[in-house]
Amino acid sequence: MAFYPGITFGHILRRNEGMTQRVLSLRLRALREEGLVEKVADPVDDRVFHYRLTPKGMDAVPVMIALSAYGLKHFARKVFRDGRPRSLAEVFPGQAEPLLGELREFVLESADSQAPASVPRRSSLVRSSK
Repeated sequence: MAFYPGITFGHILRRNEGMTQRVLSLRLRALREEGLVEKVADPVDDRVFHYRLTPKGMDAVPVMIALSAYGLKHFARKVFRDGRPRSLAEVFPGQAEPLLGELREFVLESADSQAPASVPRRSSLVRSSK
């Protein structure tokens, strides 16, 4: 849904080969109950519903992208036919930074703020480009 805002049930079902209507229905209901997804009636045809991420759901996107990056690198044999590991930047050219969003800075800031005094801060470990 992050990549296809306003996607319909049928589109989700077609994009997930092997998923049954029942399973998709249960998963969407659970996501709605957790406040991650909302179901919105089509403004033209009230028989059609669109699904989109809520602000809470959007907050989960960088985490899911980070997990995807992990899978692309460490489970390439299960993800790609050729089994070759890929980076997030390779799979989503020019979109890796925006997809990770604030997660990238959050992780770096969290690591710095939790490091014991005897451990150098990340900023002191980064090489200067000068």
